[in-house]
Amino acid sequence: MFLTLAKGMVQNGMFQPEAVNDIAIAAPHALHGQPGYAFHNRQQIEPLLSRAWSWIERNDLITPAGGMNGRNGWKMFTPQGEQVPAAQDMKPQQTRQRPIGGPSRPGNRKSDC
Repeated sequence: MFLTLAKGMVQNGMFQPEAVNDIAIAAPHALHGQPGYAFHNRQQIEPLLSRAWSWIERNDLITPAGGMNGRNGWKMFTPQGEQVPAAQDMKPQQTRQRPIGGPSRPGNRKSDC
């Protein structure tokens, strides 16, 4: 989800993960005409988003932009990251996401361990 959102936010070949986070936090509820997550929920979600971006970078899908832009948090897609479809290229059912913190499928719940 993050990379598809980021593709729509690229400026001069770069994007800011924090701007993507802002949309990702608001998106689940905004689609239904409701406000995004409450402030206290954002404080719980932001560390998870940071971990997700770290995973994306470790798996060579994004890299820091060069020079001052990279030092200021701007990222670029790697060739592998470029192959992730943009949000406008995805079918509507592909963009639906489960609620943050909800189980992704049976067997992944903590109580199933």
